[in-house]
Amino acid sequence: MRLSSLSAGILIALASGSVANSADMDNLDGGSLPWSGFFIGAFGGYHAGDIINSDCTGICPANPEFNIWGVGIQAGYDHEFANRIVLGGYAMLPLAVSKDSFTLPIFGAYNYKTTLSGFIGARLGYDMQNGFLPYVAGGYNFARVEATNGTYSQTNTHHGYHLSFGAEYLVTDNISADLRYTYSEFGKEVYNPGVASTWGENASAVTLGINYRF
Repeated sequence: MRLSSLSAGILIALASGSVANSADMDNLDGGSLPWSGFFIGAFGGYHAGDIINSDCTGICPANPEFNIWGVGIQAGYDHEFANRIVLGGYAMLPLAVSKDSFTLPIFGAYNYKTTLSGFIGARLGYDMQNGFLPYVAGGYNFARVEATNGTYSQTNTHHGYHLSFGAEYLVTDNISADLRYTYSEFGKEVYNPGVASTWGENASAVTLGINYRF
């Protein structure tokens, strides 16, 4: 995927920069555990999704795309062990209402929007002791979707999972930058805007977050 290749390249660049600047990080001596504690922050990024449908062959468009820019808030807690392994949990809440539409040949315009979504998960990382924390993560996600077509209106909540990899970098003692690639799946639910069919989404996203660490 182009998004995953892009994020991997940026992570490599961040890693190189963190090594070069490690001498300037006074708080990251060999005996410190800088990643332990709570954090809150905000993030923004790009979501590239494929809408997956079944039971609608020949009438519905084949896998329409759902591509949006968005922002949100996040919070969590990390614990760093003496061996520099970092284990933590997080919650991410996109803030913008996202919407799109497509046309059914018989039934006309079909509009859908995500009114609420969220991600809850755990991550496992390793403190490189130069301000750089590469990690993998994963967990549960959901999206509440409202669909309309003229007088038709229906709301479903899609449940699924996500897998991520990324890197966080300590800019100062309390401020960090977090670059993340996420693959997510939102399970199929039944909609009936004129013909009953099941719909879900598979998506890739690249986000950049800024956190305040307590």
